[in-house]
Amino acid sequence: MNKIEKQWDQFGEENPYFAVVTLNKFNKENLDDEVLSDFFVSGEEYTARIWNEIENNLKPNFYPKRSLDFGCGVGRLAIPIAKRSKKSVGVDISQKMLDEAKRNADKLNIENIEFVKGDDDLSRLKEKFDFVHSFIVIQHINPTIGENIFKRIIDLLEEDGIGALHLTYDHPGKLSSVLRYRIYRNFPFIYSLRNLLLKQKKEPLIPVFTYDLNRIFGILQNNNCHKCYVRFSEHGHKGIHIFFEKKADYIY
Repeated sequence: MNKIEKQWDQFGEENPYFAVVTLNKFNKENLDDEVLSDFFVSGEEYTARIWNEIENNLKPNFYPKRSLDFGCGVGRLAIPIAKRSKKSVGVDISQKMLDEAKRNADKLNIENIEFVKGDDDLSRLKEKFDFVHSFIVIQHINPTIGENIFKRIIDLLEEDGIGALHLTYDHPGKLSSVLRYRIYRNFPFIYSLRNLLLKQKKEPLIPVFTYDLNRIFGILQNNNCHKCYVRFSEHGHKGIHIFFEKKADYIY
């Protein structure tokens, strides 16, 4: 088990819902039936917005035969995606997260979803998809690995398939806070020491990386994803949600 996998397994075991949506209400000490309901309602609302974007701008009456949710966590988005698909696959690096996602799907009687352990090459995914999705996940992966995963996800997309992938490209904070965060992210022992001195929780820092959009759009263009547009997001970092159709015969 590598360091990143171990870190996310720790989140999956100790505080899985907060690791997915970092709002205090989803901390493990605050979880009850009402809070969990809010958690999954937020996933339904988000997925409805994604479908609305796709149907209004790319493909009316969108109903994928096979969908992929990369970085599915506990199933907040993978489950509502499955409800809108014939079959669906959720992928995550953490087996603890996948186990919790499976329990959540079973509770909701979602039978058309499969959960698969992820790695840097998504080597366990053998079939292709006509919808690929990821939200606030790729930002947690170092671009040296994340760009390869981004390309691999596009490789798994069928011709005429639809993608909705999110990543971050800028940290808008003051230079001092950006540098401090990068030190904590790149040297975790310093962050652990800081928490010890301040008598704070020993949870590992959830890393966030920014991506070079020139390289990202180059990957899209070089892989026939010519029909695309973006929506901006901001979750502490500036991000974009890229919607695209893989269409080699797109007319310029």
